[in-house]
Amino acid sequence: MISVGKTFLMPSGQNKEHLFFVILGPVDIEFLPRQQFLLVNATSIRPDIPYDDACILNAGDHPFINTTSYIAYRYARLETKNHLEQLLGIVLKPHADCSPELLERIIDGARKSRQIRKELKVLFL
Repeated sequence: MISVGKTFLMPSGQNKEHLFFVILGPVDIEFLPRQQFLLVNATSIRPDIPYDDACILNAGDHPFINTTSYIAYRYARLETKNHLEQLLGIVLKPHADCSPELLERIIDGARKSRQIRKELKVLFL
C-alpha cells in the first residue's frame, strides 16, 4: 500500500536504482487524476557536481543510504495511487519505511528548496 513515509527503489539514471520517498498524498489536484502522491529521490553527492543543499542525508539516516546524499527536489514527481500500485513489486521495490524525523527533514527541505517546481512547492505552504 502506498502512503506517506513509504520508500522504494525505482530504476532511474544509467542502469541505477534510486531510493524514492513518498512525502505527500494522497491529494487531489485540480486538472490531474485523483489520488496523487509526491515522490522525491535521494542522490549521492559527487565532488565538483552542484547539488541542492536543502536536505542532506548522511549514511545511516535510512538503511539504504550509505554515503552522503541529498534529496534531488528538481526531480520531484507526482504519481497516481493506481499507477504506483500497479508498479509496486514489479518495477518498484519496497524498502524500509522512512523514519518520522527523516520525513520531516525531507518535507522541510521541500519548503526551502529553490529547485523544486513552484507548482509542487505550493503543496507545502
